[in-house]
Amino acid sequence: MASNLERLARDKGLKGDLFKSVRATLMAQAAQIRALDGPEDVLTAPTVTPQPSETPVIAERIALRDKFTDEERKAIEDAHGVIYTPTGLSLDAQRSARAAKNKPSFPNDFSWGGERLTARPSRQVEMAIFPDPKEFFAPGSFGRDTKTQEGILAEDAKRLGLPNITQILPDEASTFADIVFQHEDATGKWLFGPEYAKAQNLDWVYGRTNNPTNQFGSGVAFVGGAGSDSGVRVSYWLRDFGNGRIGAVRLVVPVETK
Repeated sequence: MASNLERLARDKGLKGDLFKSVRATLMAQAAQIRALDGPEDVLTAPTVTPQPSETPVIAERIALRDKFTDEERKAIEDAHGVIYTPTGLSLDAQRSARAAKNKPSFPNDFSWGGERLTARPSRQVEMAIFPDPKEFFAPGSFGRDTKTQEGILAEDAKRLGLPNITQILPDEASTFADIVFQHEDATGKWLFGPEYAKAQNLDWVYGRTNNPTNQFGSGVAFVGGAGSDSGVRVSYWLRDFGNGRIGAVRLVVPVETK
């Protein structure tokens, strides 16, 4: 990892306190991944060269409708999408709900993210995913910063030919986890599981969110690395940098019309 940090500092001109801050963040991330028995080289995986963005610290919240129209629903289902409505439960509440079913939830403690992460409820509007491992992520979205991933998602959504839908990075890590658990309950299969990693020629894959994990908003949560023994992992990455194992999930939502 040290050589990669040196390369990052050289390529991005990081010096002094800024470099120390980035280094501390990455080392903390590596420690969390080791504790999860995950791949430490999530930090050093092949990536598109990190592209710092000018994404605002507070992401703009898109106004969403509660439900898809019949026309939208048919188009999504014809494209092999599956529609879920998150339950409104936070990550902490989801952990308790899964324990009551004697099912795995999260293998790690993420209290370091504070209530901005652990207590934020999932968003209760209809959302669609594409469970086929080859269709789950937007093409070209791995290794990109948050702003670039949002642009890729919006452009990719046009393939459905629907004027009042889009694809987003959810504001809540709990929204992704909620959908993962609903899908597992319904099908017995884990989104972000080994089949999804294999489809990307990787060993682990994760989906980016816009859920801030610190007071500055410089870190945002990602969800993934799922498995039947452990559940789904929640951690964070820097908003303005890409990571080769973190992609943008095709999460389709109905947009409020004026």
